Amino acid sequence: MSQGAFMLLAKGGKNEVGTRSIPTPQATQVLVKVAAAAINPVDHKIAGAPTSGSEPHGVTLLTTPPATGGHYGTVGPLADDLKAKLGGKTNCHSVFGSSQTDKPPSILFWKILTQWLREGKLVPNNLQLVTGGLDGIPEAPELSKKEASG
Repeated sequence: MSQGAFMLLAKGGKNEVGTRSIPTPQATQVLVKVAAAAINPVDHKIAGAPTSGSEPHGVTLLTTPPATGGHYGTVGPLADDLKAKLGGKTNCHSVFGSSQTDKPPSILFWKILTQWLREGKLVPNNLQLVTGGLDGIPEAPELSKKEASG
């Protein structure tokens, strides 16, 4: 089986969309089906930065592991070994988040997010390109009222 994937294949290369095989999780791993993913606004700019000395900041960024934006997904069935190891616990990790440093507002945020997910209130964002350059600016707030962003 295969899945769609967003890939940065090489330093200074371009971002590509392609397919990858779906991995088989090991005994203590889980498979997450990603339902939505975000791409940081500068990912495509960082990926296209030259690797020569003319762009030292781009090169510095490219030498670190690339990280695309956040993602939201569903954890697949757990292997029996992992079920035994977790003992019925549920874990959620935020790799680049600030939940640990801003704990009081984070607790409220995660409670509300959990409620929205249960109630089905969290839906994909509508994205619409407003044409006309600066002349399109007055139209954008009206579109935002209609649950579109751009």
